[in-house]
Amino acid sequence: MVTIPSSRQCDGLKGPLVIYDPDDPLAYMYDIDDATTVITLSDWYHVVAPVTRYFIGVEASSSLINGHGRYAPGIPSDLAVINVEQRKRYRMRLIAMSCDLNFLFSIDGHNLTVIEADGVLTEPLAVDKLRIFPGQRYSVVLVAD
Repeated sequence: MVTIPSSRQCDGLKGPLVIYDPDDPLAYMYDIDDATTVITLSDWYHVVAPVTRYFIGVEASSSLINGHGRYAPGIPSDLAVINVEQRKRYRMRLIAMSCDLNFLFSIDGHNLTVIEADGVLTEPLAVDKLRIFPGQRYSVVLVAD
């Protein structure tokens, strides 16, 4: 058994683990479902986790998409880019690997169709944005129109 003092541990290695279902009953809804459509959302702190427990209200220094983000007083850096082709349908697997932050995820000018939540297939639901909390996972279909 692993015990983590305080609330959550934000430091350390993390990454997505995706298990693809060769018999996915919702596969007819999308054309692309591969490593390029896995989207990780995380927070980044410029102090180590053991230090944060001594302070109230420590806020994340940056928000990251697929490990890329910007820090306001820092040097500009590349942002995450996911290339799509027009008229193709993409299964985007959103994974909130954050410690404290929740995210409101959207793609400008597009609706998304939720088809899975935390590993459970759902009735397709069209949304223009999606709130995702630490540890949650959603699959959404994006139509590149």
